[in-house]
Amino acid sequence: MSETKRFGSVREAGDAYLNDYAAMYPRERAAYGFFPFGAAYMGIHSGDGRVTDYSAENVSRRLATLDDWATILSEIASLAVNDDDRQDLATLRWVHGAETFALHELQPHRRRPLHYNDTIDVSGYIRRNYAPLDDRLRGLLSHLKAIPDALRNAASNLDGSEPLSRIDIRQARQAFRGHIAFMQKDLLEAISASTDRTLTGQIETAAEVAINAIADLVDHLTTLEPAASDDFAIGSERFLSLLQTFELVDLPLDRLRAAGQADLDRNMAMLVEVCAKIDPNATTREVSDRLREDHPAPDDLLDATRAVLADLKEFAVRNQLVTIPSAVDATVAETPAFHRWSFASMDSPGAFEDEASGAHYFVTSPEPDWTTAQKEQWMRRFFYASIANTSAHEAYPGHYVQSMHKRLAPTAVQKAFDSFTHWEAWAHYVEEMMLDEGYGNNDPAQRVAQLQAALLRNARYMVAIGLHCDGMTVDEATRIIMDATLMDELPARREAERGTFDPGYGNYTLGKLMLRKLRADAEREQGNGFSLGEFHDAFLANGAPPFPIIRARMLKDDDGALL
Repeated sequence: MSETKRFGSVREAGDAYLNDYAAMYPRERAAYGFFPFGAAYMGIHSGDGRVTDYSAENVSRRLATLDDWATILSEIASLAVNDDDRQDLATLRWVHGAETFALHELQPHRRRPLHYNDTIDVSGYIRRNYAPLDDRLRGLLSHLKAIPDALRNAASNLDGSEPLSRIDIRQARQAFRGHIAFMQKDLLEAISASTDRTLTGQIETAAEVAINAIADLVDHLTTLEPAASDDFAIGSERFLSLLQTFELVDLPLDRLRAAGQADLDRNMAMLVEVCAKIDPNATTREVSDRLREDHPAPDDLLDATRAVLADLKEFAVRNQLVTIPSAVDATVAETPAFHRWSFASMDSPGAFEDEASGAHYFVTSPEPDWTTAQKEQWMRRFFYASIANTSAHEAYPGHYVQSMHKRLAPTAVQKAFDSFTHWEAWAHYVEEMMLDEGYGNNDPAQRVAQLQAALLRNARYMVAIGLHCDGMTVDEATRIIMDATLMDELPARREAERGTFDPGYGNYTLGKLMLRKLRADAEREQGNGFSLGEFHDAFLANGAPPFPIIRARMLKDDDGALL
């Protein structure tokens, strides 16, 4: 790897890094690819059937490779001769820094049991229609066979010598048991569509062995729990390091707190105002509860969602808010049995996959065996205004449109690597943008749904800082979420507990604030020539890098101010 003169361009170097990372070119030397699960997310399936080897020896090899890449990325700087080169080089430096920080400093493979969720997750072979079924099932079989050895490595890595959080252990056990349930029932139902009984029989046998290996890891985690720590906080220094490394955001805590609190206060004031317009004699909670009663019947949920999706797409196109670069519509479908923990989700083809493999907007109806009361409680989450808000986020003009543009990005690096904050910023931003541009004809119910979604993200943002930097307890975080979102205690506590092991879950709000700032800066630069649709297209045109990289790409005079 150290012979850098073989790279004649940044693009060649980017392709080589991606090959090391995800086996983009399986015939070349780095045919394995360190992150096959990440490759599959991108739509690169040459690593199907494989899992990341987190043995100490292989992690050391990867870190040595990253050391080589540090030299390479320094020496190819002079090859960055155009905007794509400069963006790709900046992106490669970001990905390299994040990967090095994760493996060397964070070491989640030794400290985070949930890190092995990707190792166990085999749903992608069924969920994505990227190849003929039996081809995908052969990859599934190989993956299942790889799980026992991978989990023995996991048990060796998670030996208690590194501090483990009690909440982490409990969350991991719950997730792993969910995978066991999936393999025992949903997986077997899904593979029954194959006519190759030899193959399906082998899968059934391999699944049983994998289930036993997962159960062994669950038992191992149980033995570690008595010595685990209740201290989940990572501290201010580490919290800021995560932001700087994974999002290139270098801001002091007081600035982050102030920006988040200001947005929370803004959204809360708007919610109180809108609810008062709906009924000045009712409380905000009473108005919110009343709106939740306006939902479709369970059997009509999919049709109602399809109608909303078509309406959102038509509005975005008619008002030239963003280009829809594909004629392949997202298909509204019932959430498959193996994915029904999700309320609603967008399953788009990876950036390197053929769009014809299908894009599915999954919506989860009540279970047939639920009581009438249970079905009603579930459907209250699908009140009509909420369906529109969620669909804007997930599909039009949110994640699905985003994925369409990403597939057209001009380089492999831009297609491949996403900043979580950038990705979620767009989907969260469009919820509000659509209403600001007139969607829904100023229906106050639509604004209530949008504000409630925003307030949940606001609460996560403030709680993430509080839990990890300010000594906030889970009980205090639960109360903040309840007050901001009008949630009941149980779901609010689950949200608070998520914040203990996911300090980045507040980045929806952070990203939305940075996107608003970027838009305001672009408007100032362009003056009367500013076009909202052109701005949105430019934002989506080059993948989803961290905001400092996209600001440098889009602004003529970037002052570096993210908020």
